[in-house]
Amino acid sequence: MTETSCCGEYEWCCEAGQFFVLRHTEGVGYEETGRGHRAAARLVWAALVGTHRHKERAS
Repeated sequence: MTETSCCGEYEWCCEAGQFFVLRHTEGVGYEETGRGHRAAARLVWAALVGTHRHKERAS
């Protein structure tokens, strides 16, 4: 299960029953934030995507 923000800045993921959000960090790749039960991680996802501004990223 995955979901992606409009420009790929954030990824909503599930692995082995754990839910988490990946955030793209320039020059590093992705870093994880918000791991835990679905409800808690989904709150992190909603907060990040709710305040997110579309960013153009170099491919």
